[in-house]
This record gives sequence, C-alpha cells and structure tokens, in this order.
Amino acid sequence: MPPHNRFNVGLNRNHRRYVGSASVNHTDKAFWTDVLGSSFNGFTDAFTMVNASFGLRWADGKITTSVKGTNVFNQTIQQHVFGDILKRSLVGEVRFAF
Repeated sequence: MPPHNRFNVGLNRNHRRYVGSASVNHTDKAFWTDVLGSSFNGFTDAFTMVNASFGLRWADGKITTSVKGTNVFNQTIQQHVFGDILKRSLVGEVRFAF
C-alpha cells in the first residue's frame, strides 16, 4: 500500500560566484510486503527529510567547491520496512572545468 501523501519542494540558486540548493521531501506511512514472508511486511513511519548544499566558484568558474547535506536535521528515516536507517550525511565536493 503506497503512502497517501508524498511531496517534494526544492529551490536552486546558480549565481556567478555562489551555488546552492535546498529541498524538503515528505512521505506518509506506507505498508511494505515482500515475497520472503510476513516477518518482512509492515508499515514504515511517515518522514520529512531536508537536504541542502552550498558552494563557491573559484578561478573564473573553473573550480567549484561545495558541501552537500542529506537529512540535515538528522531525523531517523527508514524508507522501507527492512531497509537501512538513514541519518545525516555531509559530503565535500570539488569540481574542475577543463
């Protein structure tokens, strides 16, 4: 049984010097079933996940450094009844334009 409500909202900013984005994703509870048996069936909790990134361009736009955050408020999120528990994740990134 899929979730009754799901929504995603996002904003992006792409400036000559700065780049950034933010998104909010919400999913209501859902019932999951699997061929492995009833011990793998069950409801997942509803969750709201906030993601964001911010970056700077250097060297006339040839280098971009950024920090990307997933689940920035560190909510306990399990998207599938026997899936992994998702917690906060931060990633640093450097991009080069040739």
